[in-house]
Amino acid sequence: MTPAQALPHLPSEESYKKQRRRECHNQVEKRRREHINAKIEELSQLLPPNYNDADEAVEDDEDDEAANVTKKKAS
Repeated sequence: MTPAQALPHLPSEESYKKQRRRECHNQVEKRRREHINAKIEELSQLLPPNYNDADEAVEDDEDDEAANVTKKKAS
């Protein structure tokens, strides 16, 4: 086959096999994601109820400190 010739189309059986393989892979990946998400949910149930509130308070404190440093540098 020379470069000027077009590539032949895949036979329908080949394209069917590719499509089927892609669908199977997508199903496996979906189950994997669902499993991971279920485990994350289980882990989140082990945390104390106010755990996320504490994280937000720490972030707010860090933001305040960064703002104070910026103000001091500007002065």
